[in-house]
Amino acid sequence: MLNMFAEHVGAVIERAETMERLGSRSRELEQVNQQLAETNRMKDLFLSTASHELKTPLTSVIAYSELLDENQERLSKAQRSEFLRRLRGEAERLLGLIEDILDLTRIESGKLTLKRAMVHVNEVVNGAVETSRNLAAKHKVAFKTSYHDELPALSIDEVKLRQAVVNLIVNAIKFSPEGRSVEVITDREPKYVRIEIGDRGPGIQPEEATHIFELFGQGVSKAESTSAGVGIGLHLVKRICELHGGHVGVNSTPGEGSRFWIRLPLSLATPMPETDAAATVEPGPSGAPEPVETAHAA
Repeated sequence: MLNMFAEHVGAVIERAETMERLGSRSRELEQVNQQLAETNRMKDLFLSTASHELKTPLTSVIAYSELLDENQERLSKAQRSEFLRRLRGEAERLLGLIEDILDLTRIESGKLTLKRAMVHVNEVVNGAVETSRNLAAKHKVAFKTSYHDELPALSIDEVKLRQAVVNLIVNAIKFSPEGRSVEVITDREPKYVRIEIGDRGPGIQPEEATHIFELFGQGVSKAESTSAGVGIGLHLVKRICELHGGHVGVNSTPGEGSRFWIRLPLSLATPMPETDAAATVEPGPSGAPEPVETAHAA
């Protein structure tokens, strides 16, 4: 009788352990399925949004080209110049979107190499401002600039860093009300060179600020803005900064505006070799990669 009871108890325990293993395996499979579903959702979102974003400037390019072709004799010199200016602007916008997509693909696959040279940050930032002037004029937004005049040259990829700064400036312009200014500042901290872009737009909700640098992170609801983009611009800024051993963050107050910043370590003042996208991210002042900041002052 005791043997039968022991065998029965053993069978029950074994069955319970089997059920527990199956339950654990089932939960793991459910998590994998959820991750796959989220990946597919993000892929579909990207393809849909990117297609729309690429189609918009391309449609404008075709429209302006047709207007110029069909109305050459009726258009004044000033009108032709204006159409050509808009045509170039839309073409540059299209090229920028394509470059962002290609660069992000290279970075995520570890195939992007930084072409480092000793460059002054103020030159990079001022170049980004000049690149963005046409867009600022279109949105009736002005620039206020303040550059620290004693910043050292840093070992950086000038093209990629300018691309990151342009993305932040374009983001600030799109969310700025007409007649307001976008502030562009460079400064020096004890261990970092700081680049700061400020706007007086709608600001970012605290719960959204924690995700704004993620792939497809938007930060401002579409109900509050018609400026929704592909959703890779800020993520690309983050990845470019990380490849330089730097950090990116944002201070924002809803209804008052946002201030995005880039910190580049002063250790880059020493010439460095070219590095690829698998480069190690330098820890922040606390010893860990620096998190996104949210603050109560725009």
